[in-house]
Amino acid sequence: MQLPTSPQELVDHIIANFHDAHRRDLAVIMSLAGAVETCVPGSSIGASLSVMRQILEQHMFKEEMRLFPLMLQGGNGLIGRLLDDMQAEHNEHRRTARSLRVAMAELLATGAAAQEIALLHDAVMRLLESLEQHMSIEDDVLFALFREP
Repeated sequence: MQLPTSPQELVDHIIANFHDAHRRDLAVIMSLAGAVETCVPGSSIGASLSVMRQILEQHMFKEEMRLFPLMLQGGNGLIGRLLDDMQAEHNEHRRTARSLRVAMAELLATGAAAQEIALLHDAVMRLLESLEQHMSIEDDVLFALFREP
């Protein structure tokens, strides 16, 4: 897929294809996690996913309310610091994603509630793949437009 090249088109693409999609996907994932926790007493996957959802929502909110509007106004001296902050958060998201992959593998290995866990696992893996694509587009394409040469 060919990515847009202008900041406005990239921002629109990111919001429509990632931010909005992550919000929809996380709503479904939280429902699936609730079903798993009902079938697998003692599982804390719902709490882990809830924390991820909150952190991701805060991050996307910062982008939508501060970073993207600043970019669409052409940027300024503050933008480098905002980009550094967002990339640091992306790195934290990647660490969280690794932890979630381990937690999902451990949950799968229990053999309990196989159908519910499989549905949750597939949904979480799709989200994490989409999240990685999202962060890569921001880090390597959008943010690069505003970095000093």
